[in-house]
Amino acid sequence: MNFFRYMKSNDIGVNVHYIPIYHFSYYQNNFNFDPNDFPVTEDVFNRIITLPLHPQLKEDQIEFICNKIELFTE
Repeated sequence: MNFFRYMKSNDIGVNVHYIPIYHFSYYQNNFNFDPNDFPVTEDVFNRIITLPLHPQLKEDQIEFICNKIELFTE
């Protein structure tokens, strides 16, 4: 199971926020971008997710998230 699905299955609201523009339909329909022309962008896109981060996040929630990350990486 990949990390994204693992976190979602543990009710941790991760998300992908940095989607390359050439993945959006407007750019696909109006420009001829080839994702293979952007190997670094594709690599980053496939490896980065956004973890929960906001002022109302409680200490026990932070510990829960950290523990799940540690369990995944063991």
